[in-house]
Amino acid sequence: MESTLYVRQNIDAVMNYDTYSPQVIIKTQINKPIELNSYSLQCNVRGNPLPHLLWSRNNQRSDYYPSMKDCKTPCRIYSIQNEYVSILYFQALTSADSGIYVCHAENAINYTMTSVYIDIDQTNTINRSNINVTCATLK
Repeated sequence: MESTLYVRQNIDAVMNYDTYSPQVIIKTQINKPIELNSYSLQCNVRGNPLPHLLWSRNNQRSDYYPSMKDCKTPCRIYSIQNEYVSILYFQALTSADSGIYVCHAENAINYTMTSVYIDIDQTNTINRSNINVTCATLK
């Protein structure tokens, strides 16, 4: 006679992992931000669960910068995020870009932000209103 034995096993498991609020650090480039040059700001974050990162200017929540993939046309200022790092890229700085840039980080535990002030150096910019061009033909 053949018989079948079924074994049923219950396993109780508890997953323990640390959760903590986001911690944010902004890194700037070593070189000074100069008008018409490209520039970037880097926001590094720690947190568990993984925080969501956003950039804004002068702490205006309505003034978030889009990610590169969300730009329908080439964006002059955009962000790229890769897990614990978000980089804000400026394609061609203008004097209007001077201001306070804020990296916002939020997870299920808490919200935090940190900021950096950038002042665009205009010393290398030519004042085009004072340029006179004279053309002459040689015979």
